[in-house]
Amino acid sequence: MEDPAISTAYDLAKNKVDPLPTALTDASGSKMFETVDASIGAWFPTGYFDVQVERIGTTAGPIMATPPDEGKIYTTISCKIRNASRGEAALNYDTFHFVGYTKDGQEFTGADPVDKAMKSSVHRTFQPSGTDGSESQVVYYFQFPKEKNLAYVTFREATGHLFKIKLN
Repeated sequence: MEDPAISTAYDLAKNKVDPLPTALTDASGSKMFETVDASIGAWFPTGYFDVQVERIGTTAGPIMATPPDEGKIYTTISCKIRNASRGEAALNYDTFHFVGYTKDGQEFTGADPVDKAMKSSVHRTFQPSGTDGSESQVVYYFQFPKEKNLAYVTFREATGHLFKIKLN
């Protein structure tokens, strides 16, 4: 006889299961995409966080007092990041992995996230979803050859879904 104290039964008639976000699945909702087409301005669920890429740009000027190497510029990815979990979540240098690609497939990886004013690295704890301190604006950046054109950028949180933003 089953012990009701340790039963793990889940009654789908009584308890509704939230559907997966439509950006992550096919039309049936049953197949998860390996790579998700993303766009600037839209929010995407990445795991502990939701990310909205606001702008992708370039600058030949210094970031955190460091100019780009000779023959290179900085590509900057301005984001809003919010905690999507019910508990605190830490944003560290390795929480997200951003990569820029040329049309011929060369890749360039990002550096630490920095505050929106690009004056200091961001390593902080986000408060639970829906509370003060649950969202922040940060910039990711990497050096890119001046003579190349950026074709697309990918990003992911840890080993989660890969999001791809096409630029050209």
